[in-house]
Amino acid sequence: MITPNDVLKALRTWTLTDVMELVKKVKEEFGVSDIAPTMAMAAPAASAEPEEEQQTEFSVFLTGFGSQKVGVIKAVRMITGAALGEAKNAVEGTASAPYEIKTGISKEEAAKLKKQLEEVGGSVEVK
Repeated sequence: MITPNDVLKALRTWTLTDVMELVKKVKEEFGVSDIAPTMAMAAPAASAEPEEEQQTEFSVFLTGFGSQKVGVIKAVRMITGAALGEAKNAVEGTASAPYEIKTGISKEEAAKLKKQLEEVGGSVEVK
């Protein structure tokens, strides 16, 4: 019988490409995902129909500032604690890419920040 230590000893001689191929094959063979084993063990048994996962963490992105740039800059400073120059650059940079205001927050906090930024003229996306 091959022990886990035997497998580890053999893996030390393999290339990284070989190990990655093994991981891929194990995932395919056993239907394993990248979820940590403790998380998988703590999860309830799968039902016949998969449930839709509820998103629990959200990110708020500033996508534009409209005609109220100064008000949006002030709001970004207040929310993020950024310096005036940083907030100004972030707001003005939304013309080319959205600026992430906050990440990993609750749905309620994301809605509050969205409302706060929209009230001063900002365009906001919550993801």
